[in-house]
Amino acid sequence: MTRAIATAAPSPAPSLQGRGVAALAVIMVLCAFAGRAVFLSQPVNSDTAMFVYMGKMVTDGQRIGTDLVDNKLPTVGLLMSVPFRLLGAHWWAYTLLGLGLTIATCLMLARTAGRCLGARAIVPVGVASAIWLNLPPVVYGPLQLETIQVFFVTQAACAGMELLKRRDWRDAIVLGLCAGIAMWAKPTAAAIIPAITLAVIVATGWTIAMRLRMLALIAIGVMIPTIICLWLLMLTGMADALPDTIAQLRDYSANSTAEWIDALKPIFVLTILMFPVLVLGYIFRRDRVDRSALFVPQGESRAISLFIIAWLIMEMIGVIAQRRMYAYHFLVMGAPAAMLLGLFALRIRMISLGLALGPAAAISIACSVEVLQRSDGQARMTEVIGYLKSHAHAGQRVWMDDYPRLMVESTLRPGSRVPLTFLFANSDEAPQHFGGMILDDLDERRPEWLVLHRDPERYIHFYRHHMAEVAEIPQRGENFAAAWRRIDGYARSHYMVVERVDNIDILRRANTPVVDARD
Repeated sequence: MTRAIATAAPSPAPSLQGRGVAALAVIMVLCAFAGRAVFLSQPVNSDTAMFVYMGKMVTDGQRIGTDLVDNKLPTVGLLMSVPFRLLGAHWWAYTLLGLGLTIATCLMLARTAGRCLGARAIVPVGVASAIWLNLPPVVYGPLQLETIQVFFVTQAACAGMELLKRRDWRDAIVLGLCAGIAMWAKPTAAAIIPAITLAVIVATGWTIAMRLRMLALIAIGVMIPTIICLWLLMLTGMADALPDTIAQLRDYSANSTAEWIDALKPIFVLTILMFPVLVLGYIFRRDRVDRSALFVPQGESRAISLFIIAWLIMEMIGVIAQRRMYAYHFLVMGAPAAMLLGLFALRIRMISLGLALGPAAAISIACSVEVLQRSDGQARMTEVIGYLKSHAHAGQRVWMDDYPRLMVESTLRPGSRVPLTFLFANSDEAPQHFGGMILDDLDERRPEWLVLHRDPERYIHFYRHHMAEVAEIPQRGENFAAAWRRIDGYARSHYMVVERVDNIDILRRANTPVVDARD
């Protein structure tokens, strides 16, 4: 590593090498942020609706894990209760929230790169972070937990780089606080802790007492939001269901399918992320600022370099540990990958910037166009929700597969603790367990309304051929089908169809009071 990374010494003056570079950087950044803004044209997806609904439940005094069963820790509800109080059921506002958090993240990364790696790091880090954190396939929808996680982890990482450079105890506290809050969204946010710990250990010029003091302050910072979280969980009664939720998450991860293509996903993502590093670090190596002052990492510079590399590696390990590795899981790797570019302090030219990040910007534009061309996959759901809002009394209960959006947009109550049958794919036993829970709730709560697919066999066939965890495990597929047939059989014997929307049946229990919005 002795001659692989250009000088990280602060540049005497920030230079963009001309208006062409500035214009190209601005264009690529705007195109990148458009990759997230295009979701303003799309209806809310299942994930965002679930997160917002969890925030609504906490706001309304309900308990996640007891009143709602899902593959998410109750801390998500605590975290999302803040934006729900501010934004309510305005779905477009959550897209803008995600956009705002990402803009702040990119600005923080660029600022810290300039302060800790040199002024010439600002452009590549700023442009790369804007692109990596806004690619439509990894953004996925209006607001993912990874967007919130990346925002707080980036604040922690930037504080960590400042700590390594200036040894200010306040940065250690901020690092711990931000990492602790990020863990409310996803426990894998803790990946930043071993990375900074390693960097503090190898940093030269630090006494043992200083290392221990800084690590202790980081630990204290992490403990503060953790203790607050545990106190809130106990205060709200959600701590009682925490062991069951953790066991459920363990089953969800352990029983995920493993295909050969899954092993290629991290390699594919790393290849894309490392392409700009190859371009700036090797192809344009002659553009290094001072060939006689090539950077030999030492002292704080070595610690910062090691921290950035360790941060990227730990984030990748966190993604792999989740097993299913959906595209949006890889969003967390964008920030450290962008900062890695900052280690190459080059004279940025239009050709080097364009070749390094132009392909990714082009991919972002193409994906944005694809999002804009999508048909409204929620059109049927919008019509179903409209019918229920106009015909059901406030407070009446309804159950449907994937009901969080309905619960957020209406005054209706859920007919079961189980919000979606995606949980049936958790394990071989999950269909019987969660299917039985749904039937018990239907029998006990006697919801006035149900929404089901008109042809259950077609619905079952779709999932048995398109959801990997159901399609590739025969026993789980059989259990999935059996559970759905029991639910459909119960519904058809206790409810009558009152409306049909395409291939969706809206059913009402006999003698249910009905209202009409026109009255």
